[in-house]
Amino acid sequence: MWHRFSFSCVLFVALATSSSGAFVLEDFESGSFEADWTITGTGVGDVSWIVGGETGTGVVNIEPLPPDNDFFARSGEPNRKPPDSSGRPLESDVGVLTSPKYSVGYTTLEWIAAGWSGRTPSTNPENYFQILNHAFVEVEKIVAPHSDAWTPLSVNLIDIGLSPGAMFYFRAVDGRNADDYGWIAIDNLQFTGDALAVVPEAGNFLSCALLVGLALTYIGSKCVSRGFSRKDGELAT
Repeated sequence: MWHRFSFSCVLFVALATSSSGAFVLEDFESGSFEADWTITGTGVGDVSWIVGGETGTGVVNIEPLPPDNDFFARSGEPNRKPPDSSGRPLESDVGVLTSPKYSVGYTTLEWIAAGWSGRTPSTNPENYFQILNHAFVEVEKIVAPHSDAWTPLSVNLIDIGLSPGAMFYFRAVDGRNADDYGWIAIDNLQFTGDALAVVPEAGNFLSCALLVGLALTYIGSKCVSRGFSRKDGELAT
């Protein structure tokens, strides 16, 4: 899958075929975390963050977004308190979920989230999302939405100081060890907005050139097979 690679050239090839729109990084539809996500903390099976399914029942307060959004990541489950022998997450579970390394290829990072960081917003939140630079230094913090419903969240990566092609990490933090207003959930992590021109790293130049060449060959084959309209400069349908 393209989004599993951190090389700038992968996004460079992707941008050769699309200048805007959405580029999905993670939607958890596999039903589990990919191997390059890391989890710390305590909870179900000594793991705080898990991927769970939801089809309208079984998880209080969280409903899926149509059409293909039945799996999502969560730390803790609303209103589930000890003692509980179900093996499902407790609201007091805490932990940190960190993405693999990504390369800035679009202006905006977007996701949907639900959950709380205490009953009311705080200047020192315990549950939040972070954008970390290549050295794991925080460059942006976004507080949990304080909502039982899915809420769109986003950050402009350029506005927070990241440059096209820069490496970064996404992190979700559940630090509230309490039986109320202490859970968070996330889904549909993706790039949106304008695609950016990415300069490939020197060490990846040859592989990048090869992939770009393949992409241009693919585009050229589409022009030949579908026909090209000289009148309007668009592919004929």
